[in-house]
Amino acid sequence: MMPTQHHLGIESPLPPRALRGFVAATGAALPRALGIASFVLVAAAAMIAAACDRPSDGAAAGTGSPTTALATADSSGQQRVAIKVTSKGYEPAEVHFVAGKPAVLEFTRVTESECLNAVKMPWMKEAVPLPLNETVKIPVDTKEAGAFAYSCWMSMIYGRVVIDPAK
Repeated sequence: MMPTQHHLGIESPLPPRALRGFVAATGAALPRALGIASFVLVAAAAMIAAACDRPSDGAAAGTGSPTTALATADSSGQQRVAIKVTSKGYEPAEVHFVAGKPAVLEFTRVTESECLNAVKMPWMKEAVPLPLNETVKIPVDTKEAGAFAYSCWMSMIYGRVVIDPAK
């Protein structure tokens, strides 16, 4: 760790002569600039946290609901899972499909959260908008068994899809 020097009220690893030149060139605005930068970082963090409606019950944000759901098949054999998008995240947070059968995720957003107003899928270039109180269907390729995560457009709240091997 480098020793720091105190000069003109600024702690710096620079020697006083170099620091004097910097302060003279900037009009001694460094302490003020550092204060403003710190304020901006704290404000940005607060806005991101507020946008994601972090749960107030002590649950970890970004994990969604602890529940797991198995897909149900409709009369055509297509697997479906309804996912409710709430202030706590994706409910259920983990869904299971069987490999080799067509599948669809059905998202319905019921929270005003700006963080959750779109969902990112790993195979899509753009996030899919989730209008409030409307169901949005997203097909899932189940040709191979495996798993993937999806998230809000800010990548702060996640859900997981597991494609189980066919039996």
